[in-house]
Amino acid sequence: MIQLADDIDISVAVPAIGLIKQLLRHQLLSDDDLGPLYDLLIDEPPMIRRAIGELVYDHLIAQNCKTPSVARDGDNESSEIHISRMLHILREFSDDPVLSSYVIDDIWDDMKAMKDWKCVISMLLDETPIAELTDMDGTNLVRMLRASAKKAVGERIVLATDNRKMYYNKSQKVAVSSVVSYSIGAKSH
Repeated sequence: MIQLADDIDISVAVPAIGLIKQLLRHQLLSDDDLGPLYDLLIDEPPMIRRAIGELVYDHLIAQNCKTPSVARDGDNESSEIHISRMLHILREFSDDPVLSSYVIDDIWDDMKAMKDWKCVISMLLDETPIAELTDMDGTNLVRMLRASAKKAVGERIVLATDNRKMYYNKSQKVAVSSVVSYSIGAKSH
C-alpha cells in the first residue's frame, strides 16, 4: 500500500495517499510504516505534496486535539500547540530554506494556526511560551510568518519552478544529450 503512494503516476499516488490517511484514522496502519511517505513532502508534483501535507496535518499536527475543529482553530493555545508540532516537523528540513518552504506550502491550506499571525508573533517574542524555542525554531517561525505574508498578498509560497539542480537518470541523460546534439546539428546546416 505504501509503495502506491510513491507511484510515478499521479492518478495512482494521490488516491493511495488518501487511502493511507483513512487507514491511519481507523488505526489499521502502523506509524512505523510511514517513514518513506514523509519524503514526498518535498517531491516535485504539487498534487502529491499537497496530499502528503493533508496526511501530515491530520496525523502529526492535529493528532491530540479533542476540541471541535472550529474552537481548535480559533483558540490561541491550540494554535500554539499546532505551531509547536509544525516546528518539530520543520526541524527535519531546517538546513534548507527551500525544503522548509515546500513543507510550509504543503501544509498551509489545512493548518489555520499558521495563519494566526498574532500567535506566531507572540511565540517569536517569547510571550508565555509552551515550550522553549531554539534559534532554528525562531528561524522557522519567521519562515512561516513570511509565507503568511506572501499568501496574504496573493503570492505563492513555492514558485512553480525553483532553482534546484535537476538530477537525471541514465536514460534521461541520453535523451537530453541526443536532443541537444540534434538541435546543434540542425543549426549548423
